[in-house]
Amino acid sequence: PVPTNTPAPIPTSATSYIVQAGETLSEIAARFSTTVAALVELNELENPRLIYAGQVLEVLGIVATVPPTPSPTPTPILHTVRRGDTLYAIALSYGADVYSIAQRNNLVNVHALTIGQVLVIPG
Repeated sequence: PVPTNTPAPIPTSATSYIVQAGETLSEIAARFSTTVAALVELNELENPRLIYAGQVLEVLGIVATVPPTPSPTPTPILHTVRRGDTLYAIALSYGADVYSIAQRNNLVNVHALTIGQVLVIPG
């Protein structure tokens, strides 16, 4: 028998994909046999380096047959705000950055912490 060249399937619609912890846009593009540029355009991303776990992306592409190895989900660290705490000092003590703590806890004003407030420290 003579081998035939079968064309690769062409995706016709977008699929929603949830970004996993530690994934990059390059890895997602490779997984779906597409390009970073295509993902950026399709999702109207301003900065392709700023994606986060749980973010929903639309993808056009073919899913690779080998699923990625799941990364272990880090156990969240909780910090209860005490008198005199600042977000900067809390971030420093956990080796985290102020922005990631503020973003994870939906803090609008990083200077307005409440005593007893429980903050999730991203891993």
